[in-house]
Amino acid sequence: TIQHNLSPGSIINAGDLLATMELKDPSKVAKIEPYAGDFSVESGAANLDPMHLLELALSGYPANEIGPLVSRALLDVDADTATERILSLLKNYLATEEQFKGKAVDQAVLELISANKESIDNVVKAVQSHVALKTKNEIMLALLRNVASFTDRFPNYKVSPELETTLEALAALPGSQYGEVSLTASALLNDFKVPDYKARMAELTELILSDDAETVSKSRKLSVSVDLIPELFKSDDEKVRNAAREVYVRRVYRAHQIEEVSQSEAKDGTATISWKFMLRDLPANEAAVRFGTLVVADKYADVEGKLPDMIKSFKETVGDTSSATEQLNTFHV
Repeated sequence: TIQHNLSPGSIINAGDLLATMELKDPSKVAKIEPYAGDFSVESGAANLDPMHLLELALSGYPANEIGPLVSRALLDVDADTATERILSLLKNYLATEEQFKGKAVDQAVLELISANKESIDNVVKAVQSHVALKTKNEIMLALLRNVASFTDRFPNYKVSPELETTLEALAALPGSQYGEVSLTASALLNDFKVPDYKARMAELTELILSDDAETVSKSRKLSVSVDLIPELFKSDDEKVRNAAREVYVRRVYRAHQIEEVSQSEAKDGTATISWKFMLRDLPANEAAVRFGTLVVADKYADVEGKLPDMIKSFKETVGDTSSATEQLNTFHV
């Protein structure tokens, strides 16, 4: 006999008793009783291999000190082995999370049950792993930090197509629960896609010689390599170093109207570039003419003794252009 404890239309809260049932023969009900026998588990040697412990953590088992554990797994190995181990762990993570991404947990579990009717153990393992997502994300971030160091750790390191594809899969994971992992993987991909130093220098040299300095200084292409321009100040090619200095000045002062630029080189290699400029947002008849000088040397000792004479010469060049309200002229070393 079933007796309802709540009337139809009642609001149900968690834990509410909905109904009770009286059985004809309660004695036939199987009862759960405490186990009274012996319970022994054979113990063997613990497997403390860091890769094994990381795999257990990705399966949902507790783990401590993720960073040191990852470092141990990648200690004293070559580039290929390090990449292989990291790929194994990244793929392990993706294999589970691809089944949960973009879905409510209940929906993902129902789909897993439907796909694994003959092996519910696969469902249990997947859910157990996903529940430990916070720890798993920590492992992913530690692995990605190590991948970021590979170009310094392993000379001439190249990202394999397989690793690049795996990073792309991580970067594509949606939702806030994967946010930090996704962003880190995306940033790492962008870093790896930046050309190496020699390639960037060759591209920059070609760019600064492709047109006049004013045009090049405004080029969008220069944005990704502007930090390398000073590397060309001491180029063996006079045309390259002169172009690099003028492009640099015009780039730094692109918010101003530069009137003229001149350069000179001393026998010891110290270079001086001077220019006149005005504020661009003021009418020409109102803008003060300002002076700038840039002294280029390999080290400060090359100009230390000459600096007082350089400043004196600069003052003579600019003349009386002092202002009570602002500094008009600039001197760079």
